Amino acid sequence: MPPLSRLAIIATVAAATLGFTACTAGEADGTPAGSATTDVTALVQSALSTARAVESVHFVLTTSGSLERQQVISARGDLVVRPKTSAKGTAVVRANGDADAQFVLVDDTMYADIGGKGFVAHRAGTAFYDVGALFDPKDGIPDILEHLGSAAIAGDEQIDGTATTRVTGTAKASDLAELAGIRAAYGRDSAPAPTTIWIQKSAPHHVIRISGAPRTNTEVRVDLSGWGVRPDIAAPTTRAVPSGPTSPPPGATAKPAK
Repeated sequence: MPPLSRLAIIATVAAATLGFTACTAGEADGTPAGSATTDVTALVQSALSTARAVESVHFVLTTSGSLERQQVISARGDLVVRPKTSAKGTAVVRANGDADAQFVLVDDTMYADIGGKGFVAHRAGTAFYDVGALFDPKDGIPDILEHLGSAAIAGDEQIDGTATTRVTGTAKASDLAELAGIRAAYGRDSAPAPTTIWIQKSAPHHVIRISGAPRTNTEVRVDLSGWGVRPDIAAPTTRAVPSGPTSPPPGATAKPAK
């Protein structure tokens, strides 16, 4: 058999390389197709189990765009989920224009100081921000994880030094709005809305960030960190305590039962 020419050798090596590349690319993409779905399903389920067990966390809420009945533009603070919900933090709220606010939730009472005028006590769930909804199993992050539609892995990303897997999908617009304390504005069976969740790559797979668009050209985003750090939370001195049940601010209603 005559020796192969240099061009023939190059062509043979190139063909072999292309075949190997195609094979390994298919494996990297999760071929067969079912394995990729299994991976994202397992990751989301692990994140769900972890979210259901969260005891305390630091959170940062940001929003953009025009959201119906929105009271809170941004907020940050510390939330204790178990054994009983309590929280403290700061926020920017809509009250005759944007105003800085402080809030403390303890013993089913929300203490709010809007504009530095002193704390006023409100029944929990009727003040400007229902912070406990973040990890409410029926409306909050656990519910979004449990019912995340069309979930797909969209890549890896570092979030404040934490390696995460970015998962895209859909969630109910009402659940996304609930993260910003907006209740009864989008309906219990609202349409699916685009959602992205950044999940810690390593166990226990905490949700590091969640972002969604309850309506077009809007965003509700929550960043989470500091799990297990339990802050000291105590009721502040109040400026005035309403003698009767406190009425919700305009646009806010008591949380509807699911």
